[in-house]
Amino acid sequence: MPGEALLFRGLDQPQFDAVTATPGSATLYAMARHARAQILDEDPLLADIAQIVLYPEVWLDTPNDRLGGQPPRALLQTEAGREILYSLVQSVKYGMVT
Repeated sequence: MPGEALLFRGLDQPQFDAVTATPGSATLYAMARHARAQILDEDPLLADIAQIVLYPEVWLDTPNDRLGGQPPRALLQTEAGREILYSLVQSVKYGMVT
């Protein structure tokens, strides 16, 4: 039984149950990917960002000179801001960044 080694190392049964009930890193990673995929499916602009930026969550929260020093996430709140962000993303996506 695989749990015998953990029980043998000094874990009592409740501790063993807590350890084995906790999702492993692979499970947590899969859950995070699933949640992210749902968000991206709901917002095409975020999907575009995820295609061109290695770490989109970090990029969204980092102040950007091309956006007047604002983080891109701040522009997601208004339609005008989303249009500005869309233009920036499209220019990066198609190599028209100066």
